[in-house]
Amino acid sequence: MSTGWQNDPSVQTWLHTAEPHPDQATEWNDEPAPAEQDITAPIEDVEPLDDNHYGYAAHEEPPVVEFEDVEDDPYVETVYPTPTVARSTPPSTPPARGQRRWLLIVGASVGVIVVAVLVIVFSIKAVVGGGGGDGITDPVAAMDTPDPFSDAVECPSTTEGSTTTGRDPGDLTSGPNVIKAFNYAYFHWRSGPAARALASSTVEGIGSAVDLQSSIDTLNPQARYCLSITETDANTYRTEVTLILPDGTRDPDPDVQNITTTQIGERTYIASVTRNKK
Repeated sequence: MSTGWQNDPSVQTWLHTAEPHPDQATEWNDEPAPAEQDITAPIEDVEPLDDNHYGYAAHEEPPVVEFEDVEDDPYVETVYPTPTVARSTPPSTPPARGQRRWLLIVGASVGVIVVAVLVIVFSIKAVVGGGGGDGITDPVAAMDTPDPFSDAVECPSTTEGSTTTGRDPGDLTSGPNVIKAFNYAYFHWRSGPAARALASSTVEGIGSAVDLQSSIDTLNPQARYCLSITETDANTYRTEVTLILPDGTRDPDPDVQNITTTQIGERTYIASVTRNKK
């Protein structure tokens, strides 16, 4: 730090005094003088000692020591910038194991719901579109449309005048009903013994239970049928048995049978069967 003392007038007078001042050193020495050296010798007898020791001749002005401005000293009063510490946001705490499990369950549930919704949407689209221009365009109509192969569509049970139709199980209460029961055991149950039990013991035109079973076994197991029974006389009926193939195709040449029935007790049984083509 600069004090300006070298510019003080008293200091300058002291430095330019011809005679040595009692307190003035006669030589500048960076190292301590040896003990035997006489530092009070006259100034004119002082000689330079070496590169680091200097002597001054008489009447020579001592050099004025120039001090560099301390402002140029990089180590004096240097203000260093305060380091800036970058602060980063601490990472979020990972969810606990129970929370992760809950999140996985929720995610899986949402995925299942999304898949179910997509399946329903595509199913409705398939029903409505039908894969072409012939599809049903009304979903309600599609749900209300009955099975084309059902009894109600393919062979409804009806009675109009003397004609009865259908393929329901029937019963033993009347001629048309026992004829329905016999054909139900034959085509639906596919049982020879069941069909034989619906005929009297003296029936004509049908064989034994074994014969009936052998005939049943030759049928297409997926074939269906439809009956049309018309009463032609007392206890006598003209019966048309139409065979229906699995694809819904009907046999154009139905089996026509003339069937008579008999009353035994309170039940009606088949008494005879004859066949002829229409």
